[in-house]
Amino acid sequence: MVSDIAVIAPDVDLMGQFEKIRRETVTQFSLRKGLFEEAIVVARELVAQGAKILVSRGETTTQIRSAISVPVVDIPINVHDVIPLIDQARNYSRRIAVVGFGAIVRAAQVAAPILSVELSIFKLHSTLEIPDVVAKVKEMGLTVLVGNPQSATLAETFGIKGFKLRSQDAMLLAALDEAAKLAEVVRRENEWRIRQQVFIDTAREGILVLDDRGRLLHSNQWIQLDPGIERAFFVPEEGWLRLRPGELMDAVRGGETWTGVHEAEGGAAYVCRVHPVAREGQNFGAVVLLEKERGQDQPQRRDVFQKGLVAQHRFEDIVHESPAMRELLARARQYAGADSTVLVLGESGTGKELVAQSLHNASRRRHGPFVAVNCAALPENLLESELFGYQEGAFTGARRGGKKGFFELADSGTLFLDEIGEMALPMQVKLLRVLEERQIMRVGGERVIAVDVRLVCASNRDLARLVALKQFRQDLYFRINVLRLRLPPLRERGSCLEALIRHFLKEIGGRLDGPTSALAPEAWGALRRHPYPGNVRELKSTIERLLVTCQGRTITEADVAACLDETAETACAEVLPAVEGELLQSEEMRLIRRVLGECGGNRAQAARRLGISTTTLWRRLARGPRQ
Repeated sequence: MVSDIAVIAPDVDLMGQFEKIRRETVTQFSLRKGLFEEAIVVARELVAQGAKILVSRGETTTQIRSAISVPVVDIPINVHDVIPLIDQARNYSRRIAVVGFGAIVRAAQVAAPILSVELSIFKLHSTLEIPDVVAKVKEMGLTVLVGNPQSATLAETFGIKGFKLRSQDAMLLAALDEAAKLAEVVRRENEWRIRQQVFIDTAREGILVLDDRGRLLHSNQWIQLDPGIERAFFVPEEGWLRLRPGELMDAVRGGETWTGVHEAEGGAAYVCRVHPVAREGQNFGAVVLLEKERGQDQPQRRDVFQKGLVAQHRFEDIVHESPAMRELLARARQYAGADSTVLVLGESGTGKELVAQSLHNASRRRHGPFVAVNCAALPENLLESELFGYQEGAFTGARRGGKKGFFELADSGTLFLDEIGEMALPMQVKLLRVLEERQIMRVGGERVIAVDVRLVCASNRDLARLVALKQFRQDLYFRINVLRLRLPPLRERGSCLEALIRHFLKEIGGRLDGPTSALAPEAWGALRRHPYPGNVRELKSTIERLLVTCQGRTITEADVAACLDETAETACAEVLPAVEGELLQSEEMRLIRRVLGECGGNRAQAARRLGISTTTLWRRLARGPRQ
């Protein structure tokens, strides 16, 4: 994942200047090399990876702007950059060749009268011209050349003294400052768009945002959850969805307020209210509010949205940089296209539900409901009625009219069963039957109900070992283990840690009142060394605690140590659970021995990495695995 600001340097000298600046300033930016066509390819890659603002120089900036839609900040080339070069060059000869693109040429033309030198100017239009131009300079008997780095470097091979263009550090810093301001503007615009989308998504009716030609720009989830609306209102046209001809289209094109009924195929009818969007007499389109005509049944999908059964996260929300996570997410995107059951494994806090929601939003079921159930949070006697629903009178306290279960609520969507390893064996039998038959029967009911549900399961336990210990049914394990994703713990994600720290500093700092804090270099080191037994969840809590506690001042290594000490025993409880049983104790000792080996037998260092005291480590070692 790249920074919001990305610099594309046309030459190695400019790369070196920016590398030095990056070491000496707090401004975060990505840095890549690229010239002309190569720069366009690099720019597209950076934008695809999340860059919001690009920075470059000269003709390379022009090339990037012609191909990329994001803002590009230009490092200006002016007379103050060229005068020192010509001044040095005239010590060797009064006849000087100037080779470069538009900005260098213009600056040299201004500088020539000031310095009283004779300039032979060669304006480039492509890097392919450079060898021929330098050869021509040689033929003319010119011995000194001022210009862009590529031309000056090549001139040296012809025996011509070359003076490379070099931007002043102050100009580079000014360009980065401008890019940072633009990035902040883009961030605020994105926040505003998100707020707008949240606003229209929480409306209790459908919303269409159209341009003045009737093309769909935005819609809310009420619309998105009913695919029939697309067929009823729109026809595809050149990559857009455009309103069908009729009174609704006439009102939008004419910038008129209109209320009427739009009848669709199949007998559905929608009440439409058109609100024009105009300013100073110019029509910008309209906002159309929709609801099904009274007396007709509301779609089940609308009811699902109103109940909040919607996945909020997508793969793009998952912050990552390590090859392992890139490979895992690529495989997850592939799995999203299938309807097979997915088993997501990983320690607590690694983001299993985030992946489950992303799978749903990338699947063909994304317009359907997403229902999440924590199997460990519901007692065994309640889990059955919650999963399968119940009929009226099924038991004392049953709701009048009965209740739909999670399987029915998730019909045409995704059901996420978290912590499935905690499900009791009798309940596992009933779940297996439902998965095999794709039918459920409510508690106390006599009618079989067909359900169309994609199942995603998750567990932080080793289900294969639980099967061996007869604590999890083998047939159910094979039924849910069709496609598998194993999320690595944070300590195994390499560069993801720093990316997540930066992300949480920005995200949490942005919603806290008052000035935000920066991390001292030593504090970065302390955060990198911690093993994070609670994984991403622990890291996020740690960053938030640091930002709240330090209240705008620089976060020191001592602050990080104090913050981590507060939760050391809690973290230990997650990584080294004090639960009876041969399986968990052997896993505990395996982890301790691995960390001890990595620390060269240093028990104090191992205890710090495990997030426990040295005394606790001694006690664990003395106890050893249960025999």
